[in-house]
Amino acid sequence: MWTNWGGYEVSDIRTVTMLLALRCISVSVCYKDGATDPIKLSSRQQLMAIKHVPSIIEMTSYTFYHSQSTVAVMFEFKDFQRFIEMRGEYESIPSTLLPSLKLYCGGLIAAVINLAGERFYDMEIGYKSEFGTWSTLYQVYYIWIVFFVKRNFYYTPFLWNQASIVASGFGYNGLESGQEKWDKVVGTYIWDVETCTNLTEFSNKWNWQVA
Repeated sequence: MWTNWGGYEVSDIRTVTMLLALRCISVSVCYKDGATDPIKLSSRQQLMAIKHVPSIIEMTSYTFYHSQSTVAVMFEFKDFQRFIEMRGEYESIPSTLLPSLKLYCGGLIAAVINLAGERFYDMEIGYKSEFGTWSTLYQVYYIWIVFFVKRNFYYTPFLWNQASIVASGFGYNGLESGQEKWDKVVGTYIWDVETCTNLTEFSNKWNWQVA
């Protein structure tokens, strides 16, 4: 596969391709639901069903929405359409300042943890012969720290991406018990990832919108 075109590096074309693939799959499934008897669909499928083929402008806007164009978070076309047209929960969006700043600060903390951790711990230690000379207990301890530090490398874009989505208003998910919810689009549930006890739970909470 070509990764350099006229001096322009495109080795990370996989990210853009993944975004496009996810959007196409989602719209295709929802369009099929739009042609299916509603009785056979769940309430959510009925809500997200697409009755008419999106226009080129709608599909392009949905695919390359600025707040998620670099991190492959997933959301439904109908949600995005309601946001653009300011319908449903988006008719009256509260101030996004504090919830977006909270997420931004969380991403900043994750960045500091990652940068500081990489100064004191070798992220490539598992590939070195030195690692094999350590005791099993110390290997487990060291790898646990390395993985934690490396996860924070990903928490930063996840949180900053979500902060951008919340700041735009798209992250608003209505009220629950009088409290504003800003979880319409979530990259990952950090607390659940850090406290899970099995790989299934981990994969379900990591890259949440895609999982």
